[in-house]
Amino acid sequence: MAVHVPTGTKYATTTRNDGRYNLPNLKIGGPYIITTAFVGLKSEKINDVFLNLGQTFKQNFELTEDVTQVEEVLLRHNDKTFSSSRTGSQELIYENSSDRLPTINRSIQDL
Repeated sequence: MAVHVPTGTKYATTTRNDGRYNLPNLKIGGPYIITTAFVGLKSEKINDVFLNLGQTFKQNFELTEDVTQVEEVLLRHNDKTFSSSRTGSQELIYENSSDRLPTINRSIQDL
């Protein structure tokens, strides 16, 4: 992501499979702050990047692993949310649903 510091405008992109990326149509001038980030990798930041009119700016990044050790993960759930007697999704269909929803024959079988 690139941030144009004077205006706060953010430009974001993702990399292609080969690691290349493009950030087209950035404002001329600067300064820009360019940041890279990916889950499991250390983010990198470059400050004070200035762009000239028509300039193609190239910046390579080499991301390294960021290992974080977690001692404990605690998951909790509310018993009211889940029910062991249900085995799928639920859809409530009311008596007047066939009149209000767009269907072919205005029949409950269309729903």
